[in-house]
Amino acid sequence: MEAPLVLFDGHCALCSGFVQTLLEHDGRGVLRFAPLQSAFAKTRLASTSLNTEGLDSVVFIDGHNRAYIKSDAFFAI
Repeated sequence: MEAPLVLFDGHCALCSGFVQTLLEHDGRGVLRFAPLQSAFAKTRLASTSLNTEGLDSVVFIDGHNRAYIKSDAFFAI
């Protein structure tokens, strides 16, 4: 089982603010973070069934490789 991962639009101020809030509340350091624009994110998303074309929102990949986007990601986190 992998660590839960939050992928976010690195160019979006709202997304970056959301990540800052998550960091403040993740006292145990459970979550991992990466911008959607990174090579790591592209590789990681390729292992999911998510359609990533034009994706510019928050993505949450849980420890069981289930991917959630937008508000579903928010609630899954």
